[in-house]
Amino acid sequence: MSSPTRSLATRLLSGQAGILVAMAATMIGTALIVGPPIFDEHMRRTGHGAQPEVLEHADQAFRSAGFISLAVGLTIAGVGAAVLSLLLTRRVTQPLRGLAAATHQVASGDYTQHVPTRGVPTELAEVGTAFNDMSARLASTESVRARMLSDLAHEMRTPLASINLLVEAWEDGVVTPGTDVPQEIRRQTDRLLRLTRDIKDISEIEEGQLRLQHTVTTSGALLSRSRETFRAAAERQGVELVVADGSDPDVTVAVDVDRIAQVLDNLVVNALRHTPAGGRVTLQASRDDDRLRIVVRDTGDGIEADHLPHLFDRFYRTDTARDRDHGGSGIGLTISRAIARAHGGELLAGSDGPGQGAAFTLLLPLG
Repeated sequence: MSSPTRSLATRLLSGQAGILVAMAATMIGTALIVGPPIFDEHMRRTGHGAQPEVLEHADQAFRSAGFISLAVGLTIAGVGAAVLSLLLTRRVTQPLRGLAAATHQVASGDYTQHVPTRGVPTELAEVGTAFNDMSARLASTESVRARMLSDLAHEMRTPLASINLLVEAWEDGVVTPGTDVPQEIRRQTDRLLRLTRDIKDISEIEEGQLRLQHTVTTSGALLSRSRETFRAAAERQGVELVVADGSDPDVTVAVDVDRIAQVLDNLVVNALRHTPAGGRVTLQASRDDDRLRIVVRDTGDGIEADHLPHLFDRFYRTDTARDRDHGGSGIGLTISRAIARAHGGELLAGSDGPGQGAAFTLLLPLG
């Protein structure tokens, strides 16, 4: 059975052949019907109407010359049209063959396939561009899925191993129910729950499925919410959590309030986690041209310069900045930057070095 591409080529060539046959028949029929009467009329006007033998001979000569001329002309035109039709058909069918082959490869899981978009008809170039965009998106989605599964398996291993060891120790009588085993198991399961929630968030963000509900709010409302949320926790740690003097509370933005609150929560939690008792975490808002600038600054551990470019990488490990033993899932900053960029903004990190504290700057376009 012929392939769809060959079938298309055959149909194109057959169509071109049919057009040529129809044109040839039309030309021959027109020449036979219209030509002789016109020729006879001219012969009579030249005075040969009373000479039947001459008129008949000239008519036969005209028909013979006309037939030969038409035959030669139609043959040349037919050969030229056939060659041109073959070239045009190949120009159409070759990209289609490539597209079909690439489609089969993508269907089998090879998302690196691309088809050429130069030197082909405009319509096929548009189809090729759409195919390449689809292939690239599938490759990106598959890459995200593979990395996410790998990271998830890696990050779940430690808490699951801890729970398993605690349960075995409990069953063997090494530890008793009166110890802190239940609390430790709960802490590890909470860590798993945070991890799965964060994995879901980052998957939605990286696949472009994050939905934002924009509402108008002010910088003061955003900072007040964060301060009130973590005031008790800061007091328990002996850390001062304040809104900086001179902070502008009246900068208006249109954002997804819950998502931006999630970003600020991550930043404040991160700051509190790495600020010892007696330290301070400061929230500050200001207008920066056409953007709102929110800075969360702490006087804690600080960050080495080598680590700064990698802080927003998923599950990036450092001794001071991304310590999951203190309760973080390892992708809080990754999610925070992705949310900021989804709003058309940015999230930046800065530090003067170990022991010098850190500052995270959230930039959002004004509403």
